[in-house]
Amino acid sequence: MIELKDITMAYQDTIVFENLNLTINQGEFVGLVGPSGIGKSTILRLIAGLNKPTQGTVTINGKTRNQAAKKAAPKEIGYIFQDFGLFSNLTLLENMQIVSDDQDKIETLLKQYDIDSRKSAYPDELSGGQKQRLAISRALLLDPSILLIDEATSALDETLTQAFMEHMVKLNQEGKTILLITHDVGLVKQYNLKKVDFSDITKKTL
Repeated sequence: MIELKDITMAYQDTIVFENLNLTINQGEFVGLVGPSGIGKSTILRLIAGLNKPTQGTVTINGKTRNQAAKKAAPKEIGYIFQDFGLFSNLTLLENMQIVSDDQDKIETLLKQYDIDSRKSAYPDELSGGQKQRLAISRALLLDPSILLIDEATSALDETLTQAFMEHMVKLNQEGKTILLITHDVGLVKQYNLKKVDFSDITKKTL
């Protein structure tokens, strides 16, 4: 379970949000929607442990973190970044291997996301869609129980978006808890996700 309680995030004199409350139960597939720049990605970084709250607590599967907690992300969380989060000095294959040396699983994921022919390419040599698919593949390598997805379908065409979402639904059915940030409300409806509007979670606990 993921629980954000009475969270305030501020950078210097700028308050990103305050009194934010959100609960995601184990096994839920949640679509988080809302306008750009409102702080949706910050929520994912808080859950992953990459950011610390100014006030409030973040509890992941019974383990509570607050503003004094370390930034290290727990291994049980997979994170697909909006800006890919790839290492520019490493090849596609090396970007996978830095997470895991399980070659069989790497090969399976690269084939599944149709990037196995680009193993020797560096991120700057990949298209936006290929970078996105690499980020997705890498996040799944450690078989995390929680997946945080920041606009992962934005650079994919309709066919690959459908394939990605169907794969995520399958992973969710197998027990993974998934939080997806998206601007595509239609995607939330199509795959029957639990819709959470960012403007609501600063007002009440969901």
